[in-house]
Amino acid sequence: MKICDEKSKLIQRYEAAARAYAASIRELQEGLPKLDYERSFLATEEARYTSELARAALLQHIRHHHC
Repeated sequence: MKICDEKSKLIQRYEAAARAYAASIRELQEGLPKLDYERSFLATEEARYTSELARAALLQHIRHHHC
């Protein structure tokens, strides 16, 4: 099944955002000093939010375009 160009772009955007989120989580697990941990935690939350937005955009496209 061929997917449209827009869906392909949205999938790539979601994949990149999900990878960035996963990398942020791995960084949190490294036992950082408190100040670095807090900064890293905020970056992780931002990455999570970005990933959720990318996923929502992909799902919205799928619902509207049925592709």
